[in-house]
Amino acid sequence: MPTSPLSLKTGSARKKNEANGSEIVITPQDIKGLIAQGIKEYQAAVNPPMLGYRNPYPTHYDLVPFPKGYRKPNFEKFNGINGSPHEHLAHFY
Repeated sequence: MPTSPLSLKTGSARKKNEANGSEIVITPQDIKGLIAQGIKEYQAAVNPPMLGYRNPYPTHYDLVPFPKGYRKPNFEKFNGINGSPHEHLAHFY
């Protein structure tokens, strides 16, 4: 029966170092670290970090045009002193 490079007892893999012929032991923690590093690099490539304000929705939503004839609502901001909060929220509904 051929021997596997993965030892079930120790949970580690052995690989021959081609440069000097020595053995390299790879543990499950090493593999987890490599996977975590790969995930971080992928996420950084897909979603580069942005300083400052970031929209709470995907950026491609901003590319969708408004319907023809759409007019932006025109109302005053609620400052917490004047007006009614119920009336202010009614503008959104």
